[in-house]
Amino acid sequence: MTTEIGQRLGVVPFVAEGKRSLEGFIERRDGSYRVRLVLRDADGAVAWTRELASTSPDCQAATQAAALAVTALLALEVEAAQQHVDARDAGIDAEIDASDASAPAPPRPRKTHDAAAPLPERAVAPGTELELSAVGAVGLLPSASIGAGVFVTRLLARPLRLEVGGYWLAETKADDERFGFGLVAAKGALCGEKAFPAVTLDLCGGLHVGVVHAVVFSGLTPSRPGERAWLGISAGPRVRVPIVGPLELSMEASVVMNALRYQFVNVVGGSDSVVFEQPLVAGQAQLGLGLAFP
Repeated sequence: MTTEIGQRLGVVPFVAEGKRSLEGFIERRDGSYRVRLVLRDADGAVAWTRELASTSPDCQAATQAAALAVTALLALEVEAAQQHVDARDAGIDAEIDASDASAPAPPRPRKTHDAAAPLPERAVAPGTELELSAVGAVGLLPSASIGAGVFVTRLLARPLRLEVGGYWLAETKADDERFGFGLVAAKGALCGEKAFPAVTLDLCGGLHVGVVHAVVFSGLTPSRPGERAWLGISAGPRVRVPIVGPLELSMEASVVMNALRYQFVNVVGGSDSVVFEQPLVAGQAQLGLGLAFP
């Protein structure tokens, strides 16, 4: 890493007996490489610190990010020292305090943050996320329906992530408008994730267990009142985009197979008339706002 820093600065800024010391630590934890940099002054006190992380399968991305951070920290000092040398070589009587030029300049954490932010890989994905979502579906009820849901995801072992939660779909009317139907379900899904510099892409497979309930608007008395069990199997992609701080936007689209299909029959004059029956394949979408935790 010292060689890369020297190449970026145009000069190797490290000496064996310097007044300051720069310490670097790297470890592999929770499926990611974590780097901690500490700059100590002549008295051994911490003058600057920086922590970085990368989900890259090797440590190269983490060390490159560390090199960028150190380069940004030392760039102003190296530039000031080089200007002093150039002025001296040219014979210019510049009022340069040699002690200031050779002494360390105050660290600039803001500049360091700006330079080190664009990691080759996105920072480590959060371990747990709590998400409030708008849910839409086609094929689960008589017509397109919308609702809401709450979901929690937890990182198991990279790249696997577990999602559990529940959602509700508002009632929609059948072709025979005397009848309406709604749905409440729990969802469990297993996702494989891939982190990119700006987004995280998940591929999820899920199991939905819930109930479909019927509402009669015409004053008829149901022959079999109550809810009917429903079972669905889903698969589809999800995109997660960090917004600011711990906030994250997620978008998911899934194909749902109605494994246990609901059928509502109206008996008229001794014969059965199907009011609503779920198709074999349906579609579902989620748009959520989540809060991420370590």
